[in-house]
Amino acid sequence: MSLCRSRLLLLAGLLVGAAAWWSHARFQAAPDFSAWLAQGNHAGDSACYHRHLGTQGVAGVLPLPQLLSVQRDWRRCRSDPWLLPPPSHWPQMVPTLRLLRELQARGLVTAQDVVTSAYRDAALNACAGGSVHSRHLDNSALDLRLADADPAPRLAALCRFWQREGKKFAFGLGFYAGGQIHIDSRGHRSWGPDYTARSSPCRHDTAAQ
Repeated sequence: MSLCRSRLLLLAGLLVGAAAWWSHARFQAAPDFSAWLAQGNHAGDSACYHRHLGTQGVAGVLPLPQLLSVQRDWRRCRSDPWLLPPPSHWPQMVPTLRLLRELQARGLVTAQDVVTSAYRDAALNACAGGSVHSRHLDNSALDLRLADADPAPRLAALCRFWQREGKKFAFGLGFYAGGQIHIDSRGHRSWGPDYTARSSPCRHDTAAQ
């Protein structure tokens, strides 16, 4: 991978952002993002990815440790806690981050929510039980754990946004156990715990339609 100009300035910003994010991270025995950056080409490659997102106006939507996170599966699957997508997959995250920025602006996703899975390569996706058609494979999906003790009100609000404005964002919205959700920007659809539309809360929340 070619090196990006001004990578040192970007790397300094990444390290500062990483320290701030880990100050309130909720993972027990959490690994050190700064130490991971220092391994191999992680620092330079991460800076290049961050710079690409900056050219698209979305570099500040998520701290980089969350954008690269595979925290839900890394221990069980013997993976690194963070995973960089290949450069060919970088553009796919841009519309998803624009969608996420809109959800943040509406209060539908908050700074207390945690990304549990972003890009996954084929090996990690198989270990995690992901579909062979998973949008995590092309770097257009994010899974988040909502911070609410009772996530039901926010899930209902997400459904209403999906119903009213989801088509505009090609909003894919999935619901999993324990207040976890999936978002992507690869098609207007919704599903629930059995991975079908039948179990989606949005199928039954029709008050806004």
